[in-house]
Amino acid sequence: MVTAQGGIRVRFLLLLLVVDLVHGTTVSVGSNAQLEELVASDAETLAADELGDEELSGDEDTDADASSFNLAELGNMEVRRGAGELSADRDTRIGSEMEDMVGATTWSFVNLGAEKSLEIMRQGSELSTLSAGTAGPGARRSYRTATAVVGSQHGKVTEWSSLALAGRSFMGFFRNASSESPGRLKIFALEPAQVTISTMKTSEEKGEVLGREEIQTFSSEENDVLQLTSTGDVVVQSMEESWDFLQLAPVDEAVYGYCHEVCAIMAFDRQATGLVEECADGSTKSYNQQDMMEETYWSVTSGKACRWHSSDGSLIAGTSRGDAEHRASISFLPVAYFQDTTPFPMTLTSVKIIGSQSTSCQVDGGKSFTLQGSGSVYSAELPEVAAKSHVVCDQGVMVFGLDPGLKDTVQLVTAPAGRKAAYTKFGSGVCDGNEKFNKFTLEEEYPTLSEEKNLDWKLITTREAPGICNAESVDECFHLCSVVSECKFFATHFAVNCQACLLFKSCPSRAGVSSLVEDTVGGDSQTADLQMYDIFQLEQSESEVNAEKNLVKNPSFNDGKSGWTEFCPPMSYNGKNLTFGCQNEGVSTSISKELGGDTTAYHIKGNCWQGSRGGVYQDIKTELGYTYTVTFKVIDGWFDKKNSKEEKSWVEVQSPVSHPVMDEEIRTGNSLKTPTSGQWETKGPFKFVAASETSRLFFYTGGTACTNIDEVVV
Repeated sequence: MVTAQGGIRVRFLLLLLVVDLVHGTTVSVGSNAQLEELVASDAETLAADELGDEELSGDEDTDADASSFNLAELGNMEVRRGAGELSADRDTRIGSEMEDMVGATTWSFVNLGAEKSLEIMRQGSELSTLSAGTAGPGARRSYRTATAVVGSQHGKVTEWSSLALAGRSFMGFFRNASSESPGRLKIFALEPAQVTISTMKTSEEKGEVLGREEIQTFSSEENDVLQLTSTGDVVVQSMEESWDFLQLAPVDEAVYGYCHEVCAIMAFDRQATGLVEECADGSTKSYNQQDMMEETYWSVTSGKACRWHSSDGSLIAGTSRGDAEHRASISFLPVAYFQDTTPFPMTLTSVKIIGSQSTSCQVDGGKSFTLQGSGSVYSAELPEVAAKSHVVCDQGVMVFGLDPGLKDTVQLVTAPAGRKAAYTKFGSGVCDGNEKFNKFTLEEEYPTLSEEKNLDWKLITTREAPGICNAESVDECFHLCSVVSECKFFATHFAVNCQACLLFKSCPSRAGVSSLVEDTVGGDSQTADLQMYDIFQLEQSESEVNAEKNLVKNPSFNDGKSGWTEFCPPMSYNGKNLTFGCQNEGVSTSISKELGGDTTAYHIKGNCWQGSRGGVYQDIKTELGYTYTVTFKVIDGWFDKKNSKEEKSWVEVQSPVSHPVMDEEIRTGNSLKTPTSGQWETKGPFKFVAASETSRLFFYTGGTACTNIDEVVV
């Protein structure tokens, strides 16, 4: 796991790893502007959500905290091409996404500002109100079916950001920024990334390194076009406090949209020579380089559904930010991000649907209609679509409409993200069935979640579902389900008196959902209480998720010694008194699962109970100046053959090789072999800053320690 050096550390419970939120900075932009890089959420918001509970310092009158950092050295930025109509990879990308629809495809979102949120899933048409405790700013949700998640803040619509719009190159436009109300880009990193933002008028650049799942905010007091490039996939939300939220789409050669009054088509390349506008009514218009405003964007005023593409193949982006009253803030989309199914979490009026070809659509299996147009632009408008309805089309489309209550535009981006998720939302209620966990067995086999947390197992709800009452987040409940054998589903409900995490082997039906199972115990109040639970389904085990993030090869030793090298340290290595002779051992494949792990681990040295020394290392690829964390599981053994019941081992990192930057002592008090005692212990996270492109991770021990290691993660 990678973060930038010098970060503010906040606890993130997913997989018991640590995310570092990087310090921001402030630089001058032109004569009057200021480009600030801010941590996304204040301490109160973080405490209410999964990101953790440590305070962040900063000004109280902003929604994020600013501080200083050392500007990362800027390298060449990769520009990832989109998949617009003119792009060579369009058919390949869309085809692969359709293939992904079976199995691994998920619909994933992150909340970058909503306070209150509604969620509607295509399957079952369930409309849920998400609680701030589990769905506040920074929260992520994934689903197995087409889903829309829309929230509100200060009377404005705040759509959750779809991970389908993740990319590495974006354009944004601030039109109403000021010192009292700066424009902001909020960025969520799906992977470690170096992000650079350039102001197009002044050509100022600002760079920062973001860790995985880190959120940061860049703000400016001056109206300007901003260009964002990243070395890793990110999603970007643009906002100006007096206007609506707007998720930006990655740049492409062609974009679709609807311009009510005045919109901006921005050129990613200053050398772009021209723009072509094609509209659904058959009209066309061309713009040349001299038509550009401030050499950065074209101002367009179509008043209809159109497609814009560059005449020379240059990359562009478009928005209607600051457009007509009550009809602001949509992002023009490349065709690759169109969707065929659109759930509506609220009633919308003046619903516009835009596609790239003649398309047949239907509202909830009832009213059918066809998009009309010419060339490669087709559109339709519906006067109203009711909440809990779905529009299903036989080709991909983009959809937006007006919320009559908030008098604000809602853009529904419900394309599949095409990314694996650790867990997905299954529905509301509580899983109901005959195959249940036994509370007493869970108490005996899983007394603790970590070194710091004991588990108090209870039977919760009238359905007597086993679980705990002190869960701190959805991610912690996921971790618990990952640890418990046979757990496939879990449910959470973060009420003040419980903060429940319930575990299930299966979910054949759900209590609290009248269309599936009526809960006859306790009447309507009990049913309503059960409906407040969110059920999630495991998609990947913890080890699979770890493997996606892990720099260590063969971390669980399932491939024997592959990737690892034995090395016996000298007796006085790093000032330790290791004693005895060298006797390296190897991989053990007969470990009891009752100890809370799998059957394979690395036993560092042989003849351990009589005294020996040994070690094993792996060289990993790192980046100079990045901060990394190390976690692993450890257990001792052979208590019946030695006197000492607590032993010492060490984990060292050399960066570069032969230059130690970390050397942590590990104490073990549990036994792997007869008589067994306790379970595997998770150690770490231990932090180190890489000083080389290659770093060595070295485990070593001596004396009568019988150390075993497993699930090593960097």
